[in-house]
Amino acid sequence: MKDEPKRKQLRMIKKQRFLDAVEDYITNVEVIMNRIDKTYAREDVIDIKYIEQDLEESYFDLEISLATLAVLLRKMSENSYITLPQSVRDDINALIHSAKFVYDMDSRFIRVYSRRGEEQIKLAHFLEFAKEVPHL
Repeated sequence: MKDEPKRKQLRMIKKQRFLDAVEDYITNVEVIMNRIDKTYAREDVIDIKYIEQDLEESYFDLEISLATLAVLLRKMSENSYITLPQSVRDDINALIHSAKFVYDMDSRFIRVYSRRGEEQIKLAHFLEFAKEVPHL
């Protein structure tokens, strides 16, 4: 079993790569959310119809980044690096399988629509869990 130390080392390297990617996507999500907030803050100065394209692109970026983060967390769970609480698992499934994505600025939640119907994702809770992952 002299390969055992090498397997453990490779497993730790793989886990670190996942952790690095999770941290990168958390940052990415937060940057996009900040960009959306700042775009809405300009609404008083610039008519919303002129900034709608920026908002649409930002919403698409947010959807893609959240779905990627969800896939990373699911893969970490499947590789037995973390255990997902059921509420986070539900959010992950909803993000991955969504066909329509609506971000609520005031309440900081996301409504997604898929074949299962409408589901609500509690963004703050989802990000809070993701930020805890490196410490699990």
